[in-house]
Amino acid sequence: MKITAIAIGSRGDVQPFVELGKELKRRGHQYRIGAFPRFREYVEENGLEFAPINGDGDLMMRLLLSECKDGLDYLKGLKILYGKNPEMTDQAYEAIKGSDAVLYILLGGFVRHACDVLHIPCVRCFFYPFDKTNKFSVQMPGMKRNTPAVGFTYTENEIGMNMVTRSLLNDWRVKHGLKKWHLTSSYLKQDGKPVLTLYAFSEMLVPREEKWGEHIHITGNWMTESVTDYEPDEKLRAFLESGELPIYIGFGSIVYKDMEKVQKTIYTAVNETGIRAVMSSGWMKWETAPNPNICYVDFVPHEWLFRHVKGVVHHGGAGTTAAGLRCGCPTFVMSFGGDQLFWGLQVAERNLGPAPVDIHSGKWTYGDIKNGLIELKNGKYTETAKVFGERFAKENGCKNAADVLEKTFKISSR
Repeated sequence: MKITAIAIGSRGDVQPFVELGKELKRRGHQYRIGAFPRFREYVEENGLEFAPINGDGDLMMRLLLSECKDGLDYLKGLKILYGKNPEMTDQAYEAIKGSDAVLYILLGGFVRHACDVLHIPCVRCFFYPFDKTNKFSVQMPGMKRNTPAVGFTYTENEIGMNMVTRSLLNDWRVKHGLKKWHLTSSYLKQDGKPVLTLYAFSEMLVPREEKWGEHIHITGNWMTESVTDYEPDEKLRAFLESGELPIYIGFGSIVYKDMEKVQKTIYTAVNETGIRAVMSSGWMKWETAPNPNICYVDFVPHEWLFRHVKGVVHHGGAGTTAAGLRCGCPTFVMSFGGDQLFWGLQVAERNLGPAPVDIHSGKWTYGDIKNGLIELKNGKYTETAKVFGERFAKENGCKNAADVLEKTFKISSR
C-alpha cells in the first residue's frame, strides 16, 4: 500500500505523521510526507520519503494564531497563505500520484481536490475534534458547553471552509475537469461516502461523541517512541543534577508579536517564585539573562526532557500536551490561539494542571502566570498527573491508526 500524507503546518503537525509513517513502513507499506521544505531533513532522517509543498511557516503561525482574532480572520489568513503560494495544489497533485490513500490535516485540505481528480480516497486526520458535537467548541472553547450553540460553531466552520474553497480552488477544479465547489459541498464525503477520519488524540482527554459515525476513529496520539539514548550537553546535565527537579517552559513553533512582554513576565514570575526552570527556545528565542536557577536550551526531545522535570509550561499544542501528560507531568497551558486553549481547559478539567492562561485574548495578568507556576512548584497536581500518565502511556495511537487504515483499505501487512 502506498500512502501519502500532506502535513502543512509546524513541526508539531509534521511529527505525528512521521511517527505514523514509521509504523506503516515497519508493516511494509510505502509512505511519503508532503510538507514545507524546512522539514525535509527531519522527515528523511527518519527514513521516509519527502515531497516539498511551498509555504511560509512563520507567516502561517502569525496569520492563523497570533494575529487571528476570530473565524473570519482565520479564513482571511488562509486566503493570504494560499494566494502567496498558488502552486501548492499542483505540488500536492504531483506528490500523491500513484497513492492508494492520502492523509491530510486541516491546512492540507486543498489536497482533497487533487484526490478527486486522481480518484484517490482521502483520509481526514485531526489533532482536535473537528466534527459536530454540542459538548464543546474547539473554535470557541469558552462557550457554555452542551448547548446547540456550540454545535453551530462546527456548521459555521464548514460554511467558511466552503467559501474559501470556492474563492481559491474552483478555477483549479474546473481546469482539471471537476465540477465547481459550492456552499453546500462537503469535505465530509467523497464520492457520496463518508470520508474516513482519524483523530490522533486520546479519549482520556476527549470522550467520543455518541452521534459520530463509524467512519470516525479516535486512535490515541501518534506519539514518538520513548527516547532512552539521548545524551544532553554538559550544561543541561549539570543543571538537572544540581538541585530539585525544574519546570520546563517553552512555546515550540509559536510566533507572537508580543512575545517579549510574555517572556519578561515569565522571567519575573520565575525569579519571584524561586523555581528552577529549563527554558526552551523554539521559533522564537528566549532573551537569555544570567540566572543560576535557569538553564536555556534549544531543541531537546520532549520524550526525554519531560521525564526529568517536575511540570511543564507550554502553548498547549496537541502533541506537546500529550507528550507532557504521557510523562506524568502536571501541565500549565499558556495558549496563543487555535486549539490550544481547548487543550488547556481539558487538562484543567481533569485536575492535571492549573487553569490555562489565554495569552491570545490579552486578558491575562502577571498574577495568573505567577499563581500557575506556584501551583506546579507546590506539587498540587503531581499525584493526579502521575496516575494519568501511567494509563496514558499504554495507548498506542500509531498502531491503532495503522490497523484502521489496513482494515478500511483491506490491505494486510507484509
